[in-house]
Amino acid sequence: MGEFGEMIAKFFIGFGTSILESVAVLLVGIIAIRLAGRILRALFQRTKTESTIASFIISLVRAALALVLFFTILKILNVDTTGVISIAAASGIAVGFAMQDSLSNVASGVILLFTKPFAQSDYVKIGDSEGQVTKINITMTELTTADNILISIPNKQILGSEIINYSKHKTRRISVKVPAAYECDPDMVSKVILEVINDELKAATVPAPSVYPIEFGASAVMYAVKFWVSVDDYWSSYNALFKKVLLAFRDNGIEIPYDKLTVISTDGGK
Repeated sequence: MGEFGEMIAKFFIGFGTSILESVAVLLVGIIAIRLAGRILRALFQRTKTESTIASFIISLVRAALALVLFFTILKILNVDTTGVISIAAASGIAVGFAMQDSLSNVASGVILLFTKPFAQSDYVKIGDSEGQVTKINITMTELTTADNILISIPNKQILGSEIINYSKHKTRRISVKVPAAYECDPDMVSKVILEVINDELKAATVPAPSVYPIEFGASAVMYAVKFWVSVDDYWSSYNALFKKVLLAFRDNGIEIPYDKLTVISTDGGK
């Protein structure tokens, strides 16, 4: 019994000390990882780094520090890390083959984060999908359409698609066609439309709005109407344009012709 107790005592003196040391290192390591994350977040906020990029870098740093902490504890416990590394490498290869698409999406997400073809809250068209960017993840990007439908697009697919960003620049041009009767004075038509644009819509003065005849239709002259507005005012100005032009045409006696169908009876009215 005395020999058994002596063996237990030696075990705790030797291995038990390693356990206490590893627990202490684990606690200190966890605190250090959290502190490193907070320091990095504060640094990114001070340098006004985009939140998505900041979160991604912080996650990578935390994962790397956690890996270092893991192998440090194994070394304290006198565990041979060579076998662990070999198993991890073999597992990594197997997992890599099984998760090729996911890893490709992650790589594409990193490229999107640093090339910045769009940012959160931008209104974009990606392939056949169109909407406001609500979230940019490492593997997926989420769009919300005008009718409040959520679309999740894999980043790999985004990188291989045409990306149209309607919010990238501060201003955007409205370009439409407005018909007017052949009998109407072209200068009068242009003057009335320009008054609507300058007085009732939030149009930019530089470049100046322009209105001019562009096409001779079957029953009307088509006028090109072009003016610039703030991106935030684009849809409100676009939707208001037609109603305000219609009312201004009525007030100024400008006719918008339309196709008429005349029915002629051939039976003498019977």
